[in-house]
Amino acid sequence: MDFRILKGKPNCKDGDDALSIANNNISQLLDNNKELEASKELVQKELEKSMKEANAKIVEFENVFAHRKSIEDALSLAEKNVLVLKNEKEESLLGKDVAESKL
Repeated sequence: MDFRILKGKPNCKDGDDALSIANNNISQLLDNNKELEASKELVQKELEKSMKEANAKIVEFENVFAHRKSIEDALSLAEKNVLVLKNEKEESLLGKDVAESKL
């Protein structure tokens, strides 16, 4: 019997085993890749959702800031009007005192 042929057969078996292992590894890697892609899509959707929410909050903040500015402006105007009214009242009281003293 030729021992080289016998030695070659286990090598073929080893090669078949290695090929089978490699195919299993490739299949596993493909499955892992599919899972990663699915996870990536979910993360991207969550990111888009978070970005939309953040943009909505920015718009809401800008509206609140504009409303606050409007209220501050109205308060400032009201304070000026109160001062004008106080001055007019003082002037009218002084005018009344002067008029009464002349009588």
